[in-house]
Amino acid sequence: ASIFASGLDFYVIVYYMFDGDLATGATWKAILSTGFAVAGFISVPLLIKASSRFDKCTTLKGVYVLNLVGSLLSWFIFNPHFPWLLLLNPILCTHVYTANLLKQSMVADICDEDELDTGHRHEGSYGALFAWVHKTAMSLSFLAAGVVLNLVGFDSALGGDQAVGVTTKIRLVLVVVPALSSIVSLYLLSRYNLNRQRAAEIRAELENRRGQL
Repeated sequence: ASIFASGLDFYVIVYYMFDGDLATGATWKAILSTGFAVAGFISVPLLIKASSRFDKCTTLKGVYVLNLVGSLLSWFIFNPHFPWLLLLNPILCTHVYTANLLKQSMVADICDEDELDTGHRHEGSYGALFAWVHKTAMSLSFLAAGVVLNLVGFDSALGGDQAVGVTTKIRLVLVVVPALSSIVSLYLLSRYNLNRQRAAEIRAELENRRGQL
């Protein structure tokens, strides 16, 4: 959903905030993207520190709560009168990108639990499935963004003179889809039972069984 949002926010910036002015809109899209890059760089040590203090799942839940808040606030953040509010978007939502490092670490915990249950290691299978899901989701997100633009009646030839309600529909999709995605992710994480204590217990039992790897 985050990739999906990044495919639509350009159209909100250009056609809602700046009435079809591609040059100005592209400049602000570049500012927004730079904000995500800087915030992402800062986010990595913050996530590592948070996961050390709490645990991976709790930290990831916090990431999706922030993303949910950022998604809902995007209705107000993409504001033609106060364009600098755009920088609130990366502050709230960039963590959902860098959180992949937490997800990959959680996959390692799942591999430990799988070994405990089956007696075999399957890192390759889990890693391949993780990469496939991630890349497939990215591809489908870009495709979905294009489909949405067609469904709401967007016509690039009209520039800033889009039909009534078109930009409003795009803004609604930009709010609703990432917000729903965050809610679903929070629900799934609520069913994840490998907390720090359980992961440590599994690792200790495995090391007692076959030694340290």
